[in-house]
Parts: sequence; structure tokens; C-alpha cells
Amino acid sequence: MAACELCHALVINTKDSVRLSLEFTPDELQKSALINKCLSCDILLKGILLMQDDTWSFAKDVSRVYGYGYPTGTDTLTLEVYFSDGRPRLMLEFFCLVNHYSDSMPWKSIKPRTRISGHPLSQVAIQWVKSRLDHCFKHHACSNGINKPLPARILAFERSHDGEISVKLVENPDESSRYAVLSHCWGSHLSCTTKTNNLSDMTQGIQWTELPRTFQDAIRYCLELGVFYLWIDALCILQDDNNDWQVESARMADIYQNSYISLAATSSDCSTSGCFPKQPMTDAERAFEAVSVAGEVYQILVRHQLSHWSTPPTDLSRRNNPLLSRGWVFQERLLAPRILHFCSQELAWECGEQTCCECGSLPESQNLKMQFALATGLKSEDELVESEYENAQDRFEQWRTRYLRDNEFGRNDSDNNEMNEARLVARLGYPQLKELFELAPKSRLDLAIDQWHRIVEQYSPLALTKDADRLPALSGLAERMAPFLGKYLAGLWNKSLLRDMAWRVDKLDPGHRRPAKYRGPSWSWVSVNTGVSFLTEAEMTSVSALRCFGQNVIRTGIYTPSATSAQDIVAPNIVSVEVKTEGRNPYGVVLSAILVVEGLLRPARVSKIITTYDDSSTPPSFEVGIGNLIQDNGLVPSLRLPIFADYALNNGPEILNGRVYLFMLSSEVGLVLMKTPMAMRDASIYQRIGIMRVSYLLMESYRIDLVKGLTRTKVAII
Repeated sequence: MAACELCHALVINTKDSVRLSLEFTPDELQKSALINKCLSCDILLKGILLMQDDTWSFAKDVSRVYGYGYPTGTDTLTLEVYFSDGRPRLMLEFFCLVNHYSDSMPWKSIKPRTRISGHPLSQVAIQWVKSRLDHCFKHHACSNGINKPLPARILAFERSHDGEISVKLVENPDESSRYAVLSHCWGSHLSCTTKTNNLSDMTQGIQWTELPRTFQDAIRYCLELGVFYLWIDALCILQDDNNDWQVESARMADIYQNSYISLAATSSDCSTSGCFPKQPMTDAERAFEAVSVAGEVYQILVRHQLSHWSTPPTDLSRRNNPLLSRGWVFQERLLAPRILHFCSQELAWECGEQTCCECGSLPESQNLKMQFALATGLKSEDELVESEYENAQDRFEQWRTRYLRDNEFGRNDSDNNEMNEARLVARLGYPQLKELFELAPKSRLDLAIDQWHRIVEQYSPLALTKDADRLPALSGLAERMAPFLGKYLAGLWNKSLLRDMAWRVDKLDPGHRRPAKYRGPSWSWVSVNTGVSFLTEAEMTSVSALRCFGQNVIRTGIYTPSATSAQDIVAPNIVSVEVKTEGRNPYGVVLSAILVVEGLLRPARVSKIITTYDDSSTPPSFEVGIGNLIQDNGLVPSLRLPIFADYALNNGPEILNGRVYLFMLSSEVGLVLMKTPMAMRDASIYQRIGIMRVSYLLMESYRIDLVKGLTRTKVAII
């Protein structure tokens, strides 16, 4: 019998398509299932009808349904139900239980999943968490031992025979035990905090009713797990004592790293919202029987698709998981060895070797800790370097085949030897050369630099209640990266300072201004209020250097970092760097900083790019104009290049159409600087206002040379 053209028997034909795609109306599905007796369409119809409620009818209210499934991986069959009246679509997922799944099941797009518990305090949920803990301590490298020295202040609690829970703050406990930490959103106001005037009272006891709901829920859960100590920042740090905050914030990374478990109120946006859902999710899944063509009976389940966080986060992810958009939490997530997330519909688990959720559909790719294995201590430098060299030659051979041996020039060559291939490299464009460069195994230092850049890229867009916390909230991770990157310089490092300065703002809003209160030097990403990205080493390397690298690899057959070309002669020299920080945390608040460098400086003028639809809501864009460029083929009278501004320069009218300077980090990348009225004895003082990178198309097509004729100048940047 021919396969149903509507549902394709819920099987993906991998020869014709990478996924199963469905589209039908209610009438079409009902006709196929009820009249044509398609057993696979009957599964779809039964599942949809089971999910109907008082607010909608499949036959009357649904306009169209789309579906998709995949032959491999863990993604299960999903339907998108659209309504005639324009209400939000409904996402349904079909699955079977893990212990009922077999390879003989005919509907290959339906994958195994697990049921959700319905409430974190249910016995099913408690057992799920305990099994995760047990497995982690027995089998994972992230196991750091059970009993650790308790922090300087910590909440202690116990439950009496009549069920009452007594809580008090303990100072300087001289013992080791397992303790939990709480990650939570404070909200606009948190009344229950420890201050100098109530510290003594807190050590005598804290009334249960004085604790906000999130704190109460966390304490209840600790007791269920057999944990009797809990660290909460609001109660364990004196909130009106700056010296105490300096000391304890510097210890915070160790507190999280030594914890038994971190409880994360992930779906809660304030301390009064609690960790747990307001209503248990009863009857979340609906089960029914499906019969195959062979007459075998299988149990299929359907439920509303559960939403999970994503990296980078989407708007939906931020709404559903407000905690993960907070700056302090990023460090807490990375350093705590185990995290239990209280999400809106289920529990989720994160440790160094496993990321999972109750429903079974959270992908392992969301494991944040393993992405930053140096900072989290999950892998050594040697292990990371070794993994860089695994399959390196295979990666090179695939590139070589794709661009040289299967290339139109290579096919016409009678002898594809290394000499001919080296000549072919000279004809390749920037994208192919950049790909080769980025496939090469990285050195120890490059691995650490890349990891720090990814840390900053994920951290920098996150929200902070206090702008001054931009560096302190990352100080624990910075301290752990110091052995690999050297001296910390306001969010940058002395071993990688030139590459660290090559950051750009991700998104520039029309009202984006430089922070009114000083947070750090203009050459550091800490000086802006938005997310940033770093230029890669390949993006800072000239096309000619990339081509030279490719030819060296072909000639020598050595695909290693030693094949890279010599450092760009344009690169500036670091003369001195001075950074002063507040208090006892060298990775914390910056009071002042100055960088003195010697390099190539080119004058220019900055202006706003006027677009057709330019209005108050349009993200502004800017460019620099350069005059009298000396080129091999004569004098270029003027050139305009787009820049990435650090803030909306039109909010500072003294900048637009004024003199600025390009300080070249490489032959194609330059900081955009504005001169200040201040000066040193032997150098003018500048502030960074943006960064410029000449596109490879411009460099290749017009042979523009921004550094020809320039002489080295000493400048200071604040």
C-alpha cells in the first residue's frame, strides 16, 4: 500500500529530505484518518483531539497545522496548530515513554521522552533530583566532595516534630558540611536582608513569615534533600557595609564552587514569586493507544511542548527564565558544580557532564560549563590542546579537497602537487583562507583567549541592578582565568591586550549613551552598557597574511600554529598600563586606568550615515572620512569607511563632523579615538569611541592601504 501523502507514515525519507514536513487542514486530516483509515493520520488526530479544551475546537477554530520530525537526534514529532482568529499558535509534541520504546516502532519521527513530575515537591521530582545527585557524585569529574568548609555566614535550619521550620544566621561556623546556595532575582525591593543593625537578631533566629517566598521554598527543598545549610546573598552579606561586601563578594566564587548544590529560581522574577509553580501541572500529558499496520499496539503520549532556555537567549527564553538574564547568575551557573533549575513547568539539571530536564528534551549542547572548561576546571590546558589536534589533519584534507583539488583550476591541472596547490592558494578569496586559518589547532594561549572572549560575549548583554557590578559580577571567573592570561586589566589581560581591545558593540540603540558614572577605561568593554563581540584572530589578520599562512601549510604539510605568519608589523607596542581598583578585590570595581601605546595614528572625521528611513527608532550608524591616502597608484583624495560606534555619537554633538583618529591595531583594524583636552608630558590623551575594520572586499578590490606613509606615535588612552 502506498504511503499516505498527508502524513508520510510519520517516517522521514532521508534520501529525499533531512526532515519530515507536514501541512494539513482539519478537514484533510479527518478525511485521511476517518475515511481513508490511515493509521498514522489517526495518531495525529487522536493527539490533537485529546488536547482540546473549552477554549477551542479542532474542527471549528483551527485553520491549519504544520508538523516536523527528524530521522536522527532527540527532537520528536512536533505540531504547530494555527487558529482562524489569530490567537497564539499551539505547540504539541508526540512521544513515547523511554521504557516503552523499541526500535521496531514504525513511526520513526516519534522519539522517547519522560513524563514531568507536575511539582518540584512531589515524590517523583524529589527522587529525580536525588538520582541526579547520586549519579554525579559517583561518575562525574565535577564531583568536588560532599562536605566543604562552611562560608563565614550561612543560614542553618531544621524541622521540628510538629513540622515547624526554625531558621537562624550562623557566623563563622567552624565545621565542614554540605550546603546549598540560592540563585535568585531580587526584584525591585527586598525587605528581608541582613544589615549591621539587625545582624545580632538574625543570629538568634529569623521568623519564618519574614522570609520571602523564594527563600522559604529553597529552605523547604534543602530539607527534602537532607541539606541543613543554605547561603543566600541578601542574608549572608551585610547589605549596608561596603567593606563587608568587598570581602564577601570576593569569596562568592569559592562559595558557589564549594556548594553541594545550587538551587536556581529560574522562572521567578523577584524574591516573592517563589521557586515553585503556583499550581501543580496535573494531567500535563495525555496517553492513547496507536495500532501499526502489523497490528502491534503502542502507547503514544501528547503534551504541550515545554519551553527551554536557549543560548544565545531569545525573547521567549528571557521571559520564561528571567533569572538567566541576570549578570551575577552567569558566574554562579558556571562555578556551582551542580545546579537545579526550578523552571515554570519542570525541573532542569546542570552539572559539568550533564544537562537534562524532566521531559528529556533539553539538548546537551546547552551545557554551559563544558563550553568554558578552563574557567570551570573541568579540563586542563593539556586536555584542551590535545583535543585541538584530534582530527586536525582530516579537517585540513577536507578543506584541501573542497577548495584545491575539486576547484576548477585544480581540475584542469594535470598534476595536483604541492607546488600547484600553493599557486592555487594565491587565487582563493578571503572566506576560504579565513576558514583554513580558523580550522588550525590553537595554541594554549589562543585557547584561553578565545574562552575568555566567549565568556565576555555571553556575559556582557546580561542585566545588573547596579551598573558598578559589571566587573565584580565576573570577578570569580576572572580569577580562575588569571593563571592562563596573566595580569587582569579592567576586563582585559596583559598577555592578550591587543586582541582584547578589538571588541565591538553588538547592537546600537538610538538613545545609547556612554555611562554617566565611570566604570572603566574606554578601551575596555566594561565602559559600555550593552553586549559586545570580539574580532577573531583571523578577522584581525590581513588577507595577504592569511594567504601566506595557507601557502606555508601547503608547502610544509604542517597544519599547526607554527605555520602561522609572523606578527603584523603594524601592531602597536604596549608602553605601559596602569589600573587602580577599589577595595580588596583586584578583579572588582575600577577607579581609574590609563593605557600608553605606540603605534600608527591616522586623522579622520566622523559623521552619521543618513538612511532613507532615518527616524528616532532607527539604530544609528556612523562612518569615518579619510583624506589623502597614499597608494602605489597615486593619491586617493578621500575614502569613507563604516565604523562600529561604542555609543550613539549623535548624542554628543561635539563629536559628529569633528576630528577623530584611527589608531591601527593591525593593517585592517583600528580603534576610533577622540582627543581629550588633557595631555601627558610626551603623549596626548584620547578616549575610544568605536572601532573600524576595513572589509576584505575593499582591501582586495581597491588595494587600499591605510598605514602607508604613517609614522609611529605615542598615545595615551583613558
